[in-house]
Amino acid sequence: MSQSFMLSQLIMRFWEPATAHLWTLDIVEDFYIWIHIFAWVLLYGTSLMLDFPDLVGMSEVIVIIIIIIIIIMAKILFTLLSKPKH
Repeated sequence: MSQSFMLSQLIMRFWEPATAHLWTLDIVEDFYIWIHIFAWVLLYGTSLMLDFPDLVGMSEVIVIIIIIIIIIMAKILFTLLSKPKH
């Protein structure tokens, strides 16, 4: 048997879940949500402006669909994060 197989089996057999919380999200103001959304839109938008879709063979129609999906996901994220917590 290979060493990588043995190591993966040992990791899966003796795995213990982490008890500490590594991520806690407590956003006080909507301003930070919009900065986060703007940063991701800027990241994807600049990759589209650099002709990235043409490099990977995507047509303009697919790019427009991806932009629409990103905008819809940003709106959904904003509505989910702006709901009051019970």
